[in-house]
Amino acid sequence: MNGRGPPTFLLILMAAFPAILLLLTFWAYHALTEGMRESLHGQRAAALRAVPPPLAEAVASGARSYATAFLASDGASLLDCSPDWPADFDVGRIQAIRQSYGSTAEAGLELAGGASGPVIVWVVPVGAGARVALQSKRTFYARLESFRVLVWTAGLLLIGGVFLLFVYLARKLSDVFFEMEVKNQELERANRNLEELGSLKSNFLALVSHELRTPLARLVGHANLIRQRAEELPEDLRKRFAEMAVEIEELGRMTKNALDLTRLQSEDLAARLTLGQIDGLVRTVAERIRPVAATRGLTLELDTAPTPPVNHDPYLLERILDNLLVNATKYSPEGGRITVAMVEEGDLVQIRVENTGIPIPPADRDRIFEKFFRREDGPDVPGTGLGLYLVRQFILMMNGRAWVEPLDDGNRFIITLPLG
Repeated sequence: MNGRGPPTFLLILMAAFPAILLLLTFWAYHALTEGMRESLHGQRAAALRAVPPPLAEAVASGARSYATAFLASDGASLLDCSPDWPADFDVGRIQAIRQSYGSTAEAGLELAGGASGPVIVWVVPVGAGARVALQSKRTFYARLESFRVLVWTAGLLLIGGVFLLFVYLARKLSDVFFEMEVKNQELERANRNLEELGSLKSNFLALVSHELRTPLARLVGHANLIRQRAEELPEDLRKRFAEMAVEIEELGRMTKNALDLTRLQSEDLAARLTLGQIDGLVRTVAERIRPVAATRGLTLELDTAPTPPVNHDPYLLERILDNLLVNATKYSPEGGRITVAMVEEGDLVQIRVENTGIPIPPADRDRIFEKFFRREDGPDVPGTGLGLYLVRQFILMMNGRAWVEPLDDGNRFIITLPLG
């Protein structure tokens, strides 16, 4: 819908609804009038049966508006005729009506011929003869015609009221549809803007990450050269150098995470699974993190007994372990403990990373794996909220799982990989 007019189906419904309502009203009117007509005819027949003889006097005393007579049992004469009995309805005509229509005439028979126009004749057998009544259709149906006028008036008023109500509702619906269309267009524009912003953000992250890799590589190289002769430095400079080296590694890790995120969102990063041992890779990553843990006074323990080969992507697994261990060093209190263990469980191998610290609340144990999630009531630890998100995404790419379990004095992060 591009304008304020109602949609096509509303126009069709607006045009058809009054016609349907009119047909229903006409059907109801017809059913009611037919019922009333049959009821009036039946009431007249019942009245003729109940009138005691002599018929003319009884009818006159009731001030009835129809002529009456009594057909003798021999069918040769009319008795007790009321003064207004028409002369053209003699014995022969009554007999002809009775023979032609039989019992139909008992409930009232409408005839076109009469001195004063269309009439209704009742021939009701009683005893040895038959009581006959005659009345013009106009006077007999006077009450019914009044009812018809009333029904038609009420029906037209009802149709008009319903039509006005329907037009009002259709107008309101049209306004609602118009507002919905406006909102949809606004949402579409907002979605396009978000997509553009997301694309710009991804391109920016990719550009920045790519441009930072070269200078970071140089910084890491210089730091390694200085580390080889760190013993020659004064104590205070050696301590500052250790902190600087940790920050350089953290910056490199953040750059890798940003680059991995852009590759993941652009579907440029796929798992290249190979079958092999992973205990060596686990030890390598852990030893790389050991200096970082040492600067905070943390103890790093390894339990990496060889396990059967598993299907894994070495790069993705290295990034998973790196993020888990760095996360453990950030959230462990000074002097705490980090434990890395490998356990074979059925057709899976579990890698468990435990650290001391504050247990993660149940409400946040799944949310910490969401992109950019940071606990509002958690420790004030620097980070981007990408590490654990990438952990779960990368482990899913290798057909594994990742979750966290609480410990009495910390947390245990678990990832699983299927055996080959």
